[in-house]
Amino acid sequence: MDRLSGSSVRVSPSNRKRVAALATELKATSQQEVIDRALDQLEHRVFWEGFEEEAQAYLASHPEERAERDRYAGTSSDGIKARP
Repeated sequence: MDRLSGSSVRVSPSNRKRVAALATELKATSQQEVIDRALDQLEHRVFWEGFEEEAQAYLASHPEERAERDRYAGTSSDGIKARP
C-alpha cells in the first residue's frame, strides 16, 4: 500500500486533536506519522492475536502435542533447567 497517495478519511474533531497532541508529544514530523505508527502497532497486535488463536485451536485438536510440550518444558527429570 502506498502511504503517500492522497485520500481522505473522516475524523472527529476530538480525534484530530488527539493526533495533533500525540504528534507534539512524540516529536513526530507529521500527524500522518502518528497515524502510521498507530496502525502499525494495531496490525501487529491483530496479527499476533490471530496467531495465538490458531495455536490454541491447533493444540486443542492435537492433545498429543500439548502432552509432548508439557513433558519437555521447564525442568527436566534430572533437575537441570532447560536453556532459554
